[in-house]
Amino acid sequence: MLRKTAFAAGLGVLLVWSLFPLWFAVIVSFSTDTQLYQPHYWPPSGYLGNSIDLFHRSRLLRGMINSVIVGVVALAVALTLTLLTAYPLARIAFPGERLLLFAVIATSMFPQVAILAVFYEAFTALGLYDTLPAVVLADLLILLPFTLWLMTAFMRAQPRELEDIAVINGARPLVILFKVFLPLMWPGVAATGLLAFIIVWNEFLCAFTFASTFTLTEAKHTAPSALSILGGTMIHGAP
Repeated sequence: MLRKTAFAAGLGVLLVWSLFPLWFAVIVSFSTDTQLYQPHYWPPSGYLGNSIDLFHRSRLLRGMINSVIVGVVALAVALTLTLLTAYPLARIAFPGERLLLFAVIATSMFPQVAILAVFYEAFTALGLYDTLPAVVLADLLILLPFTLWLMTAFMRAQPRELEDIAVINGARPLVILFKVFLPLMWPGVAATGLLAFIIVWNEFLCAFTFASTFTLTEAKHTAPSALSILGGTMIHGAP
């Protein structure tokens, strides 16, 4: 009983510690300019001017839509490419297999800022400057090593007996991948997809630096980019 009580108390403290910054942001959003500098533990008023100005002036809503589009497209491309690549990597033994996987994951260690100039020249030459596809291609640089590493591990965990039975029955590699292994790998694919989408959505450096470099108009900015442009300014409401 004492152990359960201590666990519940610790969990409560952790929840309060984690959620208090979000609650404080809610309090500030409903406060006027004169109420911002007064301590409150509950929204002092139902003022909505800050929220209206935020979405109207900063194009945040458009940025959130762009983030969803970029995240979904980049995630779909990354999962498709890594599924097709992870199958031979996990099933075909060849010299340097582990070295290749380590080289793939090592590419994610390089800072994205170091390749901005290369991407800028490439996207300008291809006519992709100031478009969302440019941001999607840049995001794939972050997602592909991560998703490929996880998908290869999930693929190796699948029993070879199922593959042998499918081969005996004349199934082709793509049929084995999508009809035999993919239904068994759905939990791993879902977890990888969720983590990859969170990475794209929250990746400040990628979303801000890439989106600000490869897009010119505010209509093409993603949510972190729109928030960063808004940063440094305080939206005040009328008392």
